[in-house]
Amino acid sequence: METKEFIKELENAFEQRNMTRLKDISNKAIEKASMTSEKELVYISIIAYALYKLLSKIHFQETEKWGKFLEDVRKDLKESVRMSKEERDLKGILKKDVIRDIYEIDENYGNYARNIVDHIKVKQASRAYAMGLSFDKAASLTGADLFKLYSYIGTTNIPDMKHSVSKKAEKRYRETKKLFEKDEDE
Repeated sequence: METKEFIKELENAFEQRNMTRLKDISNKAIEKASMTSEKELVYISIIAYALYKLLSKIHFQETEKWGKFLEDVRKDLKESVRMSKEERDLKGILKKDVIRDIYEIDENYGNYARNIVDHIKVKQASRAYAMGLSFDKAASLTGADLFKLYSYIGTTNIPDMKHSVSKKAEKRYRETKKLFEKDEDE
């Protein structure tokens, strides 16, 4: 799936309030980002997971700002879809607008001292680590705090597991070759 397909899927899942689909998009986006290092996919992963979490928490939905939050995110995702069709850079709108909206509602109405976005960065970095990235690369890709990542992974079974997603070397080679061929076309 290409970045513009991910962003459209994200918009649709959000509009439908489909939490299962949001979580699935988050996982697939971070898996692809682990292979391609695309920041847009990392942001899509963080946003999808955050929306999944926020939609599952009643206390957020009961705030006076919930309706405005939903409308702001809807507008930003719609704009992101439009921009992706024009092949424009999505990092700005995803990070500065959507993630900022998530930070704000969590800061004002969240029940925990830690910010949901920072927690998700660590969670998704651990997923990238489970796929074979180094600690440093996983933290750098997601923007997770390295110390928090070490601590989080230390409380999971990830170090004891085989990579959660594995592909034969031939398939990885073909996918990598395809990526480089695409870059040459541009």
